[in-house]
Amino acid sequence: MRLPACEVFGEGRAGLFELAAQLAALSRERPVGTWDEETAWARLWNAAQRARGEQGEDVERLRDALRLFILLRGQGQTPARLFSPERARVPTVEIEADAGAAVKDLPALVHAARAAAWRGR
Repeated sequence: MRLPACEVFGEGRAGLFELAAQLAALSRERPVGTWDEETAWARLWNAAQRARGEQGEDVERLRDALRLFILLRGQGQTPARLFSPERARVPTVEIEADAGAAVKDLPALVHAARAAAWRGR
């Protein structure tokens, strides 16, 4: 469901909240029952498009969360909440490049997260 803008927060901030919620949902175990992964990724990307112009600490934290998702999912299908340092592998150059700290564009990070999720299968 798309979070509408309101008096309290604008379109970009609504997109940022929506992006955070969608990322949290994708970071958990796969839902039971009917679930469309392509739709989930499309929602995440659309929310990133809405939040693209946002600035501030919240945006940086969300970028960090996307980078962590990329690193963890690039290692396999382990949900982030089940990840432990004992299961970690040294990230490959390819994954590090995708999750590079220089990437600031939220939709580009979402694209890299999707690629890491597919690569980790």
